[in-house]
Amino acid sequence: MRFTASKTTGILRAWNDDKTKCYAIAGTIKALLEARILLECDADPDRWLIVPQDLDKPEQRGNTYSSKEECKAAMQKLFG
Repeated sequence: MRFTASKTTGILRAWNDDKTKCYAIAGTIKALLEARILLECDADPDRWLIVPQDLDKPEQRGNTYSSKEECKAAMQKLFG
């Protein structure tokens, strides 16, 4: 699994090894709101959230994380 990050927003993308499939994007709730990926959210804006490509899998929805590292570890576990 590879991660890429936007230099302006800090939003991460989780890719397969050859970067042909994006599994999810992740970022702070504040960054996701500013990028209009989320339209509203009442959670702490400093928490990290994973937005998976496949929203039909309940195990990939709803968790927030306290740091970028914790979020990346969760994505590795979910998609790796």
